[in-house]
Amino acid sequence: MKKTKLTAMIFKTAALRSVWTALLLLLGTFAFSQQKSVTGKITDGNNAPVSGVTVSIKGTTTATQTDAEGNFTITVPDNNAVLVISSVGFKEQERTVGDQTTLNINLASATSDLNEVVVLGYTTAKKKDIIGAVSVVSAEDLRITPSSNLAVQLQGRAPGVTVSSSGQPGAGAVVRIRGFASAGNNNPLYIIDGVPTSDGSLLNPNDIESLQVLKDASSASIYGARASNGVVIITTKQGKSGRATVGYDGYIGVQKVTEKMMPDMLNTTQYIDYLQRTSADGYRHPVFGLKGSFAIPDYYITSGPFKGGVSASDPRANPDLYNVTGALYQITPTSLGTNWFEEVTRPALQHNHQVSASGASDKASYSLGLNYFDQEGTFVETYYKRYSVRVNTAFKPVSFLRIGENFQFSYEDRLGGDNRGEGDAWASAFRMVPYTPGTSRSLVLFE
Repeated sequence: MKKTKLTAMIFKTAALRSVWTALLLLLGTFAFSQQKSVTGKITDGNNAPVSGVTVSIKGTTTATQTDAEGNFTITVPDNNAVLVISSVGFKEQERTVGDQTTLNINLASATSDLNEVVVLGYTTAKKKDIIGAVSVVSAEDLRITPSSNLAVQLQGRAPGVTVSSSGQPGAGAVVRIRGFASAGNNNPLYIIDGVPTSDGSLLNPNDIESLQVLKDASSASIYGARASNGVVIITTKQGKSGRATVGYDGYIGVQKVTEKMMPDMLNTTQYIDYLQRTSADGYRHPVFGLKGSFAIPDYYITSGPFKGGVSASDPRANPDLYNVTGALYQITPTSLGTNWFEEVTRPALQHNHQVSASGASDKASYSLGLNYFDQEGTFVETYYKRYSVRVNTAFKPVSFLRIGENFQFSYEDRLGGDNRGEGDAWASAFRMVPYTPGTSRSLVLFE
């Protein structure tokens, strides 16, 4: 009886294995039937075969290359597969396979950018003729980043160029093109309309027509030792032939220090608990009293002969005892507590306004720009304002003579915001005690 039962169990197990094997074979056959081989030929604009073109399946690592005749073969998983065709000097293409098994693809040339004219020192050249390390940044790309100066806007726009800034209102930027070549000055040389300068922060970014960065040592052959840290060549806007144009460009925005950037600080109650845990027995705090009986007073006297904490009924809190001339908040409540990071920061408004006019004829051309830039600091009582005027004119009274000027005037007005390390507002907020009231939460008992 036991032998018969064992034989039945073995037969049942074998049957189950057969079913699983059949299912796996069926799934494998289904998966295999979805795959198919796709062949094709890649040609250029002249219908000539292109070799070495990469043909890959989008989203995977499967890829192949065309042979000397431009032919390729690749296995795709299903009809929804997308082939990505790429090669240097040609525009990348994507093709969905669909029901096709043969694809003939014609690549378009991508060399049009190589014909772009680039300013190089005393001359100009096409990109394809340049052998040095040159980066070209368009004025449109610069204006994507709202900032008071072009150096900050250059951040992330030119490969190999490192830009950092403190973020204060109207702050300049530290630009490094060739790294730190010396222990002294490593700033690049700025050439604005042919005039060399060591600081490009005063230039209104809205006036820039083109910007090139010369990064290798060959720039020193033009500008000498001053170019050892790299060169930033800037051309401002000039009048163009055609109808006279008048335009306005502006934006407005808000900067804010997010809560995630602000550390969590102790409130008054937590500060008392900290003192209770860390101070020695017999310690007396000038505001909270003796350890073991710490208490938050009603008011905190910040000046006069009786500094410290007192109750509302204490005769020492009488305002008549104090000279209030030129003083702020001499008697203030302590129970509210103060988050000093919220006290020293604010949502800061930033806006920029540009009015421009330009035009040109056979005998003259002009370009005018008026700009007003206003940036409040995220620290209270800090700001930066700039007023600038740019005038570029050119006159050609006779065929062999050209007279003109590039003129710019800037006026700056700024208050605070300097990064002073441990002495600035952000670092001081760490050290301020929470029981001292801030200006937005203080209650003045007298005027």
